[in-house]
Amino acid sequence: MAHTVGMADRASGQRLSERYGEEIKRAFETDSGIEQKPFYGPEDVAPHLDERLGEPGKPPYTRSPYPDLYRTKMFTMRQIAGFGSAHDTNARYRYLFEQGQTGISTDFDHPTLIGLDSDHPLALHEVGKVGVAVDTVQDVIELFDGVPLDRVTVSLTINHPTPVLMGMLCLAAESQGLPWSVLNGTTQNEPLKEFYAQKTYVFPPRPALKLMTDTLEFGIKNLPQWKVLSVSGGHVRENGANAIQEMAFSLSDAITYVQCGLDRGLGIDDIARNVTFHHVIHMDFFEEIAKIRALRRMWTHIIRDRFGAGDPKNWRFRVHVQTGCENLTAQMPIVNVARTAIQALAGALAGVQSLHVNGMDEAYSIPSEEAMKVALRTSQLVAYETRATNVVDPLGGSYYVESLTDELEKRAWALIKTIEDRGGMLASVEDGYISRLVADEAHRKQRQIETGQRLIVGVNKFVDEDVRHLEIFRASREMRERQLARLAAYRAARDRKALAKAVDGVREAAAKDENVMGPIIDALRAHATEGEVMGALKDVYGEYQPETAY
Repeated sequence: MAHTVGMADRASGQRLSERYGEEIKRAFETDSGIEQKPFYGPEDVAPHLDERLGEPGKPPYTRSPYPDLYRTKMFTMRQIAGFGSAHDTNARYRYLFEQGQTGISTDFDHPTLIGLDSDHPLALHEVGKVGVAVDTVQDVIELFDGVPLDRVTVSLTINHPTPVLMGMLCLAAESQGLPWSVLNGTTQNEPLKEFYAQKTYVFPPRPALKLMTDTLEFGIKNLPQWKVLSVSGGHVRENGANAIQEMAFSLSDAITYVQCGLDRGLGIDDIARNVTFHHVIHMDFFEEIAKIRALRRMWTHIIRDRFGAGDPKNWRFRVHVQTGCENLTAQMPIVNVARTAIQALAGALAGVQSLHVNGMDEAYSIPSEEAMKVALRTSQLVAYETRATNVVDPLGGSYYVESLTDELEKRAWALIKTIEDRGGMLASVEDGYISRLVADEAHRKQRQIETGQRLIVGVNKFVDEDVRHLEIFRASREMRERQLARLAAYRAARDRKALAKAVDGVREAAAKDENVMGPIIDALRAHATEGEVMGALKDVYGEYQPETAY
């Protein structure tokens, strides 16, 4: 039976026609602006491809960091979780494990991300909204109640307050009767990207780098299985950067962090063992696959040839990816399920080590339980039904994929050189250069959407005027009051003299330019809150005050 076009359909079509024209001229280029030919052949692949590829599990790891990849161990399905109180998030962890999740990734609320306790005046309307509220060691103990920290890998998406949260996790392990040495997972601990991407900064760039190095040194000495650094290109991509910028900025950040560790006197292989990466997969299917392949090759050259790491295992680019938040639409949110499935498949074909699939409703809010189940099932479909995971690097040798991998690498190296010619990533962050590049690229993309050059289904093409929106998931209103009462009780039960002495120890260590991790853990044992420890560090390091990029 033929579809009958109603008056609403005609009106909607007429509006689109008036705005964009019946036929929109597409730009035949990748998301990053690389021109695409109609087809690719052997002449499009540069000579000596075998040298650039190698074999899976062998340098330069273009094809895979491991020889058998998913045939031996499936990618970790690490759905991010965090909302409300520690009790609420712990319940979400348990639910996701029941559904087949294989790793934990924790999102923190905005006050926690910027080092404020839940009872701070600025935290009033933000407690538990975009992640879990964490004020005390007791919160972290409850967060991982029933989660065996010696058997489950944990990712903490925390940056400037990393020293405090890492200390809390160590004490949570003790509460389970476990030594710190069994902890396995990663802290994001990526201070520079806060200034040009996520913007949940606390300290100025140089003190932030010092604290990152403190945690790196602490991890090397005390946490043999933990990865202290998860360098994030994902946040800047979600902030408007293109794939080339995502690559160049994350690698430039990593170069800076490695150099900080070397300047501290740490060994290059100890440093390299602690570096992992976090990136996102957006909708340009082949460019995203080529991006991950190029990043693996580039990191091998950086850590082996530039810095001289000796252990080939430490040359591997190990990456957790998340499907693209920027690609999710509030319009027709059910279509987001298809978007994330395509992105998850790209991640598997690229050979990532860990995968988080976004919920269909994340354009609105923290994902609902049902949305998380669908997202996890999407990972499982890709892993076990598509059979895409049976072969390592199945797109290796494709004329187009190899040409695109080479081109992305070439352009990313060029941008890295520009950054280094300007004095490096720290200088380019401090003078706003990186922020200006990101803003320019975000503006370019938005103009393409508004003019119809970049088509977004349900937004500027194939718009459904009569769409049913999803119910928005929100943490309960009572949660904040419970968190504040819990925090007040925690404060009331402390030895104030012991607390003051321990917090002074943090302040003194920072003032003397010593590693602050030991004094921070002492302060946490004396029942200091996150905000109190961060306040002591702010007394010495100050707080970052941003300048406008333009």
